[in-house]
Amino acid sequence: MEREPLFKVIKPRLRQRISDPIKISYVDDDKWAVDGQTNILSRKGYEVTGFQVIYRPGVRIQEKQIETLIEKIAQSSMLSIVDLGLGSINTHALLDNLKSKGVLTIILTGAISRAERLEEFEGVSNLILSKPLRRNELDEAIKKVLHIS
Repeated sequence: MEREPLFKVIKPRLRQRISDPIKISYVDDDKWAVDGQTNILSRKGYEVTGFQVIYRPGVRIQEKQIETLIEKIAQSSMLSIVDLGLGSINTHALLDNLKSKGVLTIILTGAISRAERLEEFEGVSNLILSKPLRRNELDEAIKKVLHIS
């Protein structure tokens, strides 16, 4: 029996060409967020690969599917922007695995009131941002994490 995929890869519609692009991945379970942010960041000159995590309540995620997602993210980016709420995926483990592969991370969360929960991510993520984001906030955060001006 063939398993349904855990994620979809979403490429931006518009892409600026620069000689040595900064490779970024954007991981979220919201298709519109992935599509929108990959396009916005691509127009700013980043090479962006979007990953829409497909959440299916009651469906057990196989370890191999998570390993494949981690490998695809690590292969496509030096920095990964990850939404905190990815359904049944253990976000902490995902971030920890990305860190072990040398991928820098920025967490996006709408959970402003859950500050105590965010503390557990301080060791595995380079930066935590709360949604909704201000105009250019994500671009500024990327530059901060990558130490570019």
